Amino acid sequence: MKGLEERSRAPKKVSNRTSEEVERLIVSEKRQHMTWGPKKIQRVLMIKHGMERLPAVSTVGEVLKRHGMVEVRKRRGAVFKVERGALTVPEHSNHVLGVDFKGWFMTGDGKRCDPLTVTDLHSRYLLMSECLRQQRSGRRLHSVGCFAEKGFPRSSEWTTERHLHQWGQEG
Repeated sequence: MKGLEERSRAPKKVSNRTSEEVERLIVSEKRQHMTWGPKKIQRVLMIKHGMERLPAVSTVGEVLKRHGMVEVRKRRGAVFKVERGALTVPEHSNHVLGVDFKGWFMTGDGKRCDPLTVTDLHSRYLLMSECLRQQRSGRRLHSVGCFAEKGFPRSSEWTTERHLHQWGQEG
């Protein structure tokens, strides 16, 4: 069935396409000055060639790339590499809890709210959601209240003195 065959989705006409004449000017300027980039060539098109409607710098760059006149630079890797340890996979409810600040927002009365959530990672049950006025104000207090109400996680990783001290309990 000819009517159901795939057809080209390419536009038949592009109204803002860069003209061949402008492309030739861009390429000729680049050949004369191989160290010039798209910004400089765009400026030269305006000053030397008196063009009123200039192509965008990105368009000049694309023309140069299409004609193989630009070396594509390799992206540098990240400066810092963060090595994370393996995450604890929750095996049952109350094994691993996620304590997380979501993105802050302004409330209707114009005050900042930093939402703090505590979630059971096994059941995905939301144990607590509080709107704090700042991230540091009362994180320990709110979490301890949540743990007092719902119980501490049963994981042995949480029973270390460091963690108990961090959340306001004695070791």
